[in-house]
Amino acid sequence: MCGIFGVFGPERAAEITHLGLYSLQHRGQESAGIVAVDGDSVARGTRKMGLVGEGLSAKEMESLAGRIAIGHTRYSTAGSSTIENAQPVLARFKGGHIALAHNGNLTNALEIRAKLEDSGSIFASTMDSEVIVHRLARATEGLPEHMLAEALRGIDGAYCLVVAIGETLLAARDPRGWRPLVVGSLGDGYVMRRLEGETIPRKLMRDDRFAGARKVLIDECARALAAIHRTPVSELPLAPAPSVTSQLDTLESLHRGFGVPVPTFSLVFRWLRSRIPPARESALVHGDFRTGNLLVDERGLAAVLDWELVHLGDPLEDLGWFCVPAWRFGSPLPAGGFGDRASFFAAYERAAGGSVDPDHARFWEVFGTLRWGVICQWQAFAHLEGRAPSVERAAIGRRVTEVELDLLLLLEGKL
Repeated sequence: MCGIFGVFGPERAAEITHLGLYSLQHRGQESAGIVAVDGDSVARGTRKMGLVGEGLSAKEMESLAGRIAIGHTRYSTAGSSTIENAQPVLARFKGGHIALAHNGNLTNALEIRAKLEDSGSIFASTMDSEVIVHRLARATEGLPEHMLAEALRGIDGAYCLVVAIGETLLAARDPRGWRPLVVGSLGDGYVMRRLEGETIPRKLMRDDRFAGARKVLIDECARALAAIHRTPVSELPLAPAPSVTSQLDTLESLHRGFGVPVPTFSLVFRWLRSRIPPARESALVHGDFRTGNLLVDERGLAAVLDWELVHLGDPLEDLGWFCVPAWRFGSPLPAGGFGDRASFFAAYERAAGGSVDPDHARFWEVFGTLRWGVICQWQAFAHLEGRAPSVERAAIGRRVTEVELDLLLLLEGKL
């Protein structure tokens, strides 16, 4: 296993990457390195054997100017522990430079390497990562992202990587997602790091490997939400801030646009409009905090994923969405499939302060369930209208009737 880190945007990206590698030191102790790209598309790098603190000094970071940087800490799984196999790889080719930091194993690397060598490629290391660099250099596509897609085509294994081509920073993982990547913002730039964990609900709820995690997930999810909701909204001037009424209007307009009335949905829209809760102080709302979007390891919650629906609003929206029946994945426990509502709300109160009104949270649970039902409709019509033909979308569309039953049971307090 190795640690990889990438930064795009901030001044002195190498210094931020240097700090990032300290946080990933546990992922590899054999060697460490950083490559930075300056405004003239000049790439400079350093690689040293040993720990980050031993080989990469803060003073050395001053010579690595630029707004793009990638870093790597190595634990060898393919190739010997030598400076030649230290990363990031930095290579020059006809289009400029390629810098790559890779974690994982490429199971058909030897076969690909043999073909490349037969066609004239000369390798400078014994690590499997170098085959990606050679394939990038041979890519016929013009744009960096297309070059990377072409280079990874036909490569098997479990991997993730960050790569700088010119002034473009790219991140990729294997198609099965065995080596997930986490993306986050830092002022005007973005930070990427790889984290271990699992997201598949079936495994999280049933595998012995996660037995310990299941015992602590409710508390840890509550604390994570409290931390999200404490984010100062004054620092988020561009975040959307839809009102409850506008969210209902948007959802109902989408539903009516399909031209297929669902009487249960119409009933629930009226139920919600008659019970809009009093306004709370606006907070940062994740918008999709649920089982399936949580990265979990054996110890508990490792990361919160899928931030594309973030907005300002009622923090209890996140609590209600976490309890939506669809996100229990067959479990009888309403809070994400891992606990009861009372324990979840109590844990949130301890972490956030204040109190949770169960009726207020129930409003958002019903709202979230209706929202999921309209999403199921949208998936079905994307398939039926030929915009995105997919067996998966058709199957999700069939769940509309399941959501109708969930909504009726929720209104009766039976779910």
